[in-house]
Amino acid sequence: MAANTTKLYNVSKNSVSTLTILINKKHGFLSRLYLRIESLGYSVVSHQIKPSMEEGLELIELNISGKLPLPEKLTQSIINIPECIEFVDNTGNIVGQDNHAEKSKKSRNNINSFAKQTAKEVASVYPNVAIVLDHACNNVEPSEKQPMLFQVGVFCGMVIHNDKYSLGLPMKLPQLVKHAILPTLKPIADVTYSDNQIHLTNNNCCSSNPSNSRCEFVLGLVRGLLQANKATKNKTVTKTACVSESGNVCTFVLA
Repeated sequence: MAANTTKLYNVSKNSVSTLTILINKKHGFLSRLYLRIESLGYSVVSHQIKPSMEEGLELIELNISGKLPLPEKLTQSIINIPECIEFVDNTGNIVGQDNHAEKSKKSRNNINSFAKQTAKEVASVYPNVAIVLDHACNNVEPSEKQPMLFQVGVFCGMVIHNDKYSLGLPMKLPQLVKHAILPTLKPIADVTYSDNQIHLTNNNCCSSNPSNSRCEFVLGLVRGLLQANKATKNKTVTKTACVSESGNVCTFVLA
């Protein structure tokens, strides 16, 4: 995948929508993004810039007024910003790309296919995932490792939910956390939960050495469990602390 990749994860919540964009760092991008969004009738409520685990990239989290999915006119307008190569929804599927992104599109499609197949293997041996994830990481380019791990997690979470937790009515967030998310995480880490925050210590999928961390898989795993449950499919999960980023705990915030 090209290094100057933009990924857009879309979540609607009431009249405010959250857009999380992974971009290649470049001065002036944020102002151009604001202009494109506001010129088509959307209003940016707030933004937050976060470090990315991928070198040279950063995350911009925007809260905008207006419902998603984005209308085609706005999508095309954002895509035309030079740093924007492709948009990816919160299940890891491409929803748009510019005319110069065929190579990136092919790479993303390959990663999607590889991630889906890997997720089936991971789900079949869960929670003993280390060997399968290590093998997967050795079969992609370094720049593709973290996106691949996230997508494997999403697909694996969806498989686990459909196999174990899909019977009966969809669960609201507190019930899903109690009966699905925490039980899924406990075999791979020591887990505590309070105020919509999941804290993991002794996380088997994380490491103080960033190159050995598989924590994006855990982030994707929680996202997949949320996504597969109809009552929480529009909920978000954000990693706010990580052992691989000099933290003492891996923290995931649900919203």
